[in-house]
Amino acid sequence: MGRRIKPEDLGVYRTLSRPSISPRSGAVAISVKQADIDGDTYKSDVWLVPAAGNAKRFTNTGKDGGPVWSPDGRSILFSSKRGLVKDEKGSELYSIAADGGEARLVAKRKEGIEHYEWSANSRTVYFLSPVLEAEKTDVKVVRRLEVWSNGRGFVYNLRRHIFRTDRSAAPVQVTSGDFDVTGFALSHSGKKIAYAARTNELKPFIQDIFVKDLPSGKTVKITRGNMGLESLAWSPDDGSIAFSGSSFPRGFASHDRLWVVGADGKSRPRKVDSTDRNKANTLNSDVRSGGHGPAGLVWEGSWLYHFQQDGGSAHLYRTDLQGSTEEVLGGERSIEGVDVKKGKIAFVGMDGAAPEELYLKDGTETPLTSFNREARSKLASIEPKGFSFKASDGVKIEGWALVPEGEGRHPAILYVHGGPKTAFGHAYSHELQTFASAGYVVVCLNPRGSDGYSERFADIRGGYGTRDFKDLMEGLDHAI
Repeated sequence: MGRRIKPEDLGVYRTLSRPSISPRSGAVAISVKQADIDGDTYKSDVWLVPAAGNAKRFTNTGKDGGPVWSPDGRSILFSSKRGLVKDEKGSELYSIAADGGEARLVAKRKEGIEHYEWSANSRTVYFLSPVLEAEKTDVKVVRRLEVWSNGRGFVYNLRRHIFRTDRSAAPVQVTSGDFDVTGFALSHSGKKIAYAARTNELKPFIQDIFVKDLPSGKTVKITRGNMGLESLAWSPDDGSIAFSGSSFPRGFASHDRLWVVGADGKSRPRKVDSTDRNKANTLNSDVRSGGHGPAGLVWEGSWLYHFQQDGGSAHLYRTDLQGSTEEVLGGERSIEGVDVKKGKIAFVGMDGAAPEELYLKDGTETPLTSFNREARSKLASIEPKGFSFKASDGVKIEGWALVPEGEGRHPAILYVHGGPKTAFGHAYSHELQTFASAGYVVVCLNPRGSDGYSERFADIRGGYGTRDFKDLMEGLDHAI
């Protein structure tokens, strides 16, 4: 039995990146991050985990993360700040041989480096980075006014574009223009790149998909300017592109669905799923470092692997082009980052009482790591108790309560999630555990507007602050 959880115990947990499976050995590359409370920072390193388990630290700088195997399985690409001096801004990409040795600098950008991928030749690397139009004097001349950014500072002279490098020369900019690239995916042949871009600053929630032929430079727009887009994935034959996104039938309460469109731009996107649930993981947790968010599509064989929010759980499903859907990873838990190769699935998962670990599903499901063994043994986490009730209009509402040990009455906290289209459920929360350890009953509800249910449940336009407030108050009365 562990001790009560305190705020400073945030430094006990380890959080995991999205896993990457080696196409040669099957070993899983992952980064492990831990808060350094005294140093007011985070430390992160790359680890290798064979299919049989026995994880081994692969880098040791405390500044490395997000590893991705090369297509030939001979190298690992990862982001880092190991080469930056104190207070220096920016980020770097390094590659390192699978059998170890000295990491080689691939790219360095003071503006930062975001999403990155290997090309099919296992030599060229593509990445996303801001492009700064620097002022020639100290005077800031605002030529465009972007009104949709939150907490980013001055963005009037920034764009986001794709770069490439072959590790022997300075990065070359691949896209340019008055638009912002929000994500990309390379074709399996390495000859084409699909990217999502925001072209209308007054409607940043709308993106389009473009396909650029890299040898010729020819670019084709393959969507119609009426959708919000998330994750992209190429078909095995490079003839089609799958994406998660929405045409906003219920405004911002709309679910992301699965769509497929021809890469040649000659067809319209076709919706391939029919399940009235969001294709994302929107569970609230404060002990994760990756994987949380949109569908994270993987196109393997004839199946599209994707997240789906089911009430208080986030699961992994697979859907084929005819709309047949199967649950792959279920249970009362949160499936975080996922990689799929040759039928094997490496994934990160957690639940309401235990933080993240790495697992492998190859027929059966096997835990590969025990990174949070210390947290589980030292800290007395409390299993959230699920309940449901019928609201005054007859709709079922779900909730959870973290009840501290001890007889008698306890003070209570009604904790309301933001979003509003997120959800409480089977995902670990250090903050909620800390409140419960201090003797409070913590009540968490998924009122109208929350994710994990139907679009109708999420869509309370015209009723914000009324219907959701009733759900919260009625739920609190039920819990008490």
